[in-house]
Amino acid sequence: MTRLLAGPTAEHPVRVIVVTTFDLDDYVHAALRNGACGFLLKRSGPILLIEGVRAAMAGDTLISPQLTVRLLRGLSAQQSRPQPVPDPQTADRRPQTADRRPQPRIP
Repeated sequence: MTRLLAGPTAEHPVRVIVVTTFDLDDYVHAALRNGACGFLLKRSGPILLIEGVRAAMAGDTLISPQLTVRLLRGLSAQQSRPQPVPDPQTADRRPQTADRRPQPRIP
């Protein structure tokens, strides 16, 4: 439903705030991917709901603090994974154009 109301194919998109009892990361990701500008848990209370509406009206996004902390921990865990080491034989290769000619270096 969020995609129909707020997604990229919506003819007249509206600002959607998902208010739910489900605090599953997959639901948060899906809602935001489909255009939601907020994801709030019902137990968050009326003040946070009002702030969610204000954020939506201002063009911002608000996610329940309980979810935000968990999502940020997941993000930092992904970023702390070791990055692949570049292969020394290919590390200095210049990008190539579509016809496979190397692009000139910029001095």
